[in-house]
Order: sequence, then structure tokens, then C-alpha cells
Amino acid sequence: MGAFDESVTTGEGDDSITTSDGDDTVNAGFGDDTVSTGAGADNISARGGADVLDGGAGSDTINGGSAGDMIAGGADGDILFGAQGDDTLSGGEGADTLQAGSGNDSVTGGTETDRVNGGGGNDTLEGNEGSDTLVGASGDDSMAGGVGDDVYFMQQAGDVVTELTGEGADTVFVYVDGVTIQDNVEELRLVGPVARLANGNSDDNLLAGNGGADTLNGGGGADTLSGNGGGDELHGQNADDRLLGGDGFDILMGGAGADRLEGQLDIDSLDGGDGNDTLFGGIGRDTLTGGADVDRFSFADGDLGNDVASADRITDFSQTDGDLIQLTSIDADTITGGDQGFSFVGISAFSGVAGELRFENIGGETRLFGDTDGDTVADIAIRLDGTITLVAGDFLL
Repeated sequence: MGAFDESVTTGEGDDSITTSDGDDTVNAGFGDDTVSTGAGADNISARGGADVLDGGAGSDTINGGSAGDMIAGGADGDILFGAQGDDTLSGGEGADTLQAGSGNDSVTGGTETDRVNGGGGNDTLEGNEGSDTLVGASGDDSMAGGVGDDVYFMQQAGDVVTELTGEGADTVFVYVDGVTIQDNVEELRLVGPVARLANGNSDDNLLAGNGGADTLNGGGGADTLSGNGGGDELHGQNADDRLLGGDGFDILMGGAGADRLEGQLDIDSLDGGDGNDTLFGGIGRDTLTGGADVDRFSFADGDLGNDVASADRITDFSQTDGDLIQLTSIDADTITGGDQGFSFVGISAFSGVAGELRFENIGGETRLFGDTDGDTVADIAIRLDGTITLVAGDFLL
């Protein structure tokens, strides 16, 4: 032990303990004790009683006791533990870790990047300054990160997150169903394999699903919705949104605004709604509906089947609206190096030249075929509802 390191143990009375600088160890007993240590990496433990524990400067470890304690870390990075009772924990300066106990605790970080953990009760968790992590636990917790880019873990339906305007870009990881992001929180990520519902707010949000069949509603801002695994339902609603289906049989609804819809994997249904939308079906036999206004149906290598049975379907292609079919991301000639565009030949048959694109009207629908290797057999196919006389101007090739 260093010359100024002290070790103090008290009994059942109401004790007042003050140590000087050094790495001190204080074991307070069962009374209502007051402990104040000087600079140094101190270890303070309380047992019974309503204690006041102050670590001062230095990286301290402080454990509360069985009653309602007041615990302050002071300067530097401290580790504070509440126990039984309704405790008050304050990290002070430094990057602190604060753990609430079984009571209804008040836990406050300080000026740097803190981790503030709830416990068994209905706790109040505050990050203050810094990019903090706040973890709600088994109770209904109130969490406020303050200034900084904060991360929240919301594990109970009764948890509440509060952020003010201009306090940073914040993220909430959600373990429960039916959550609407509170104002001024930008990002919500669902956790776990269970299907859940989540709603955005009026800001520009990022909503991310989990492995279940989730429903994500964007709200009023220009949102990005990512379904990830499972058969998800994504609703962009207002503004210019981006919807990403991910794995599974997804339903993507753009709503109002100039939206970008990407089905990605599996068999998806995409509906742009109002506005000038861009739809990417992705891999799988997808159904694409542009909705009102000028829409673009975009396809890439590997997206499309080669016959009617495996073809993507466009339900509302409108020459009047100015809709376009974009094939610029498909190499029209796979036997020649480079990336060539298609040559539209109308209703003419394939001639044996790679890169030809033709259509035919059969049974009340329009079928579009492309030959990418010059063998006169279709290598890509797209179905369009209705009898449409396609022209070169309907395409971006």
C-alpha cells in the first residue's frame, strides 16, 4: 500500500469518513454514513442505511447499500452501483458507468461519454453532455440523453425517451412492439426475431426492422425504411422516402413524394404512390406499381427472369404520365467485352444479334423480351399489364 493509501471499515453507527489523497478503500457499515474520499482510485462500499458517498477526483468504484443512497463519482471515469432503495447516482466529470439498483433510482451522467443503466425499478436516466448510452431495464424508465449523439435501449413498453431540438443525432434500439419515435430522435432499430410495429416522427428518420415480419411507418419526414429479414411491410407516407425490403416477401408503399423503392431479395410488391418514384424490384419475381406521376422502373443484371412465368410485372405503365423502363444497368451483349445498351426493335423478331429488345401483345398484356447473347432466345423478360404499343422513348437503354 502506498504511503497515503487508506483502508477504513466502520460498524453500525452513523459515521462520517473523510480520507486524503490516495487509492483508498472504505467499507461503511449499517448506519447512515457519509463518506468523502480525496483524489485517487478509491473503492467505496456501503451496507445498510441511507448513505452519502462521494468519490472525489480519480477513477472510483462505489457500491451503494440496502437503503436509498446518494452516490457521486466526482472527477474522472467512475463506476457507480446502486443497490436496494431509491438511490441517486451522479457521475460528474469523466466517462462514467452508472448502474441503477432495484429501487426507483435517479441516475445522471456527466460531461463525457457515459453509460447509464436502469435497474429493477422505474428509473430516471439522464446522460447530460457527451454521446451517452442509456439502457432501460425491467422497469418503466424515463431516459434523456441530453447534448450529444446518444444511444438508447428501450426494453419496456412504458419506457420514455426525451430529446430536445439540436441535442444530436440519436438512436433507439427497441425490444417492444408499437413504438413511435419521440420527437428529435432520428433512428430506430428493432431488436429480436419477433414481428413488430414501429412508427417514425416528423423528422427524417431511419427505421430498421429485425428478423421478423415487421411493419414500419415513416411519418412526416424524408425517411429511410429498411426491413432486413422477414416479410416486412414498409410505408414511406409523406416526403421523399427510401424503402429497402431486404430478405423476405416484402410489401413497399412509398406514399406521397418522390420515393425510391428497392425490393432487394425474394418476391416483393412495390407501390410508389403519388410522386415521381423510382422502383427497383431486385432479385425475385416482383410486382411493381408506380402510381401517379412520372415513375421509373429500373432493373439490373440478375434481377429478371427469362420467361413469362419468372418475369417481373409492371401493373400501371403509363406513356401519358411519362413513365420509363430503365435497363442501363443490364449488359445487353454478354458475348462482347464491356457494358452495352439494348437496341429496341419493336415487334420484330430477334435476328440473332445480341442486345436486341422486342415486345409483343398477348392476352391483354404486353411482354417485353431481351436477347443478350444473340441466340434468338429471350434472356430477360418483363410483363406489363394492358395492351401497350411500346416505343424507343419508353426506355432508358
